[in-house]
Amino acid sequence: MSALTRGRAIALLAVLVVVAFLAGLLAGLGDGLSGLDWALLLLVAVVGLGILVFVVERPWVPATVEPADQEAVARALDEGGTTDPRIDRLAREAAERAASRMWFVWLLGICAALQMAAAVTRAVVGGNWLLVVMSAVLCVSLGLTGWSTWTARRRAVRYLA
Repeated sequence: MSALTRGRAIALLAVLVVVAFLAGLLAGLGDGLSGLDWALLLLVAVVGLGILVFVVERPWVPATVEPADQEAVARALDEGGTTDPRIDRLAREAAERAASRMWFVWLLGICAALQMAAAVTRAVVGGNWLLVVMSAVLCVSLGLTGWSTWTARRRAVRYLA
């Protein structure tokens, strides 16, 4: 993922979290927000911002590796190879780890589908709109995280091929 695309993904998710927080506030103004409503609303915002960290697609590299080498590994994965055998070994380790994450993509997809079903059900039945907004935001956050994991996995499989 290029720096421009990564920046757009971060900006999109940050805007989504802020809009969801404000929508939740507006939805709760008529009824008045209880302490639990505030806590749930803030929890959704914190989870959304926490997922921001995972949307930024960075390959896994051991913590003992120098930052310059970590950048070289990321470049090698993006470009599909490198001439430096040490960077290639680190990139292959990172690619093998990312390629084994298909179970995580499925888990995120199932969770996103469940949250979307909950949001639609609550909206149709006429439930609390705060919960509808929180379910929708969680669904989108899970979907974006799944998409990011899927693209990292595809890149890793391409590198290992």
